[in-house]
Amino acid sequence: MGDAGRGKGRLEVFASAMECERAFYQAFTACDLAAMEAVWADEDPSCIHPGGGLLRTRDEVIDSWAAIFQDALAPRIRVHVVSRVSEGGLAVHLVREQISHGEQTSHVLTTNVFRRFDEGWRMIAHHGSMPPLKREPAAAGRSLH
Repeated sequence: MGDAGRGKGRLEVFASAMECERAFYQAFTACDLAAMEAVWADEDPSCIHPGGGLLRTRDEVIDSWAAIFQDALAPRIRVHVVSRVSEGGLAVHLVREQISHGEQTSHVLTTNVFRRFDEGWRMIAHHGSMPPLKREPAAAGRSLH
């Protein structure tokens, strides 16, 4: 896609990070690209889908959602909050997504980051990763970072 004129000048105003996150999941569930575009910040967004690489421009991020939504059946998504932290104009939400298509269900551990701009809150980062299939006892107390 990479449409030069898309996404700027949105009408939606999100009064809080939680409102922006709700709009994000509504857009995801509806496979609604215009609604998804409205959630994302214009400047310096980043996105990593499970198993994917780092997307660093608005066009890359929106193109990735367009590809996900293309010919997709609307998923059922349940969001389980792990933690939410907000200070000043920045909010970080850690959530566990349960995404279902028909009989198949996937679980994704996700970090959503939001920033307050003059026009309201926008998503600046979304990083989803698959949880480990099972936890190995020897690695349970060891940090990878």
